[in-house]
Amino acid sequence: MAMRKLGSIYARFAWRTDRILTAFQTPLPANFADAANYRFIHDAGTTYLVNRLQVLWGEYCRNLIILSARGNAVTIGGNRLSPAQGIAGFAEIRHILGNDFGAGPRTYWGAPIWTRSQASKLNPGNFNQIDLGLGTAPVDQLKPVRNYLIHPNQNTRNLYQTLTQSLGYPGVEPRALLNSPSGVTGTVLESWIIEFQDAARNIAL
Repeated sequence: MAMRKLGSIYARFAWRTDRILTAFQTPLPANFADAANYRFIHDAGTTYLVNRLQVLWGEYCRNLIILSARGNAVTIGGNRLSPAQGIAGFAEIRHILGNDFGAGPRTYWGAPIWTRSQASKLNPGNFNQIDLGLGTAPVDQLKPVRNYLIHPNQNTRNLYQTLTQSLGYPGVEPRALLNSPSGVTGTVLESWIIEFQDAARNIAL
């Protein structure tokens, strides 16, 4: 059986999240006949891209943790992972995780505390590295934006406004927030993607 490389999983995540940033930065046409329709499409695209960033992070965490537990994998740092104790294949992993094996809407892959608990059930050889990386992803900043865009109501708006205040941009709407300068590098969205990519690499080291 060929040795799986966690670096390949990371590279795919980095490529897919780079595409999110490229799509977000695509400007509206300079001249267009129906500005309202273009703006609606642009706003809908923002919602899609923010949600996709959260989905990709969850998928990445799930896939890397499961493959690490299955073993016969090598980390970015060159460490070879043996199967976790009691795990010989996906059947055992599926049995341990039960309904949480999949990545559907009822699971919370990517949420640090929940994902850490799932990883601890499987206890892969690189659990400590996974645990370290999970805590560095900006999930708590992305979540209020995503929830407000997908489920707009007073509660999600309040949580979103709390985030905008903490970032120094009180009252701005999501697209403007994501386009705002970040104290780290580039825009807020760009800094988040860099942080997600760094966290993903840390998990796979």
